[in-house]
Amino acid sequence: MLARHAFTYIEMLFVLSIIAIILYMQMKFLHDTHSVYTRDNQIQQLILKFYYFKSKAIKENQSITMFFKPYNQEISMMDMQNTSYQPILITNGFIHPKTNLKHLTFDKHGNTHQFGSLYIKLQQQLFRIIFNIEKGTIRYEKVKE
Repeated sequence: MLARHAFTYIEMLFVLSIIAIILYMQMKFLHDTHSVYTRDNQIQQLILKFYYFKSKAIKENQSITMFFKPYNQEISMMDMQNTSYQPILITNGFIHPKTNLKHLTFDKHGNTHQFGSLYIKLQQQLFRIIFNIEKGTIRYEKVKE
């Protein structure tokens, strides 16, 4: 009868540990890449909500004001008739005290009459959302602390 060589128990544990380390490294890499994407995506979604309320002000032919309070996790809004809208929630972040805007109003034409920056801290990254009067645009950039 021919003797067959097979893995010993120790060899099997060694191979499984190598596979486990490779899987752990792959999952860590995917998690790190995903968290960066999520932060950028979250800021872009926030800007889209700002554009939504700008459009809503034009459609309803009345001003909508957004209020920014430092260290708060939500942005509250109100129109000219004192109707409050559901606040915009900032998940895993807050309004940073560097923010130089207390409030921002979109008038019935969609214009803002104030230039300023809203600083949002998401996880460990600080973002600056810039409201531009001349072009009517809203953009963001990452800020080094």
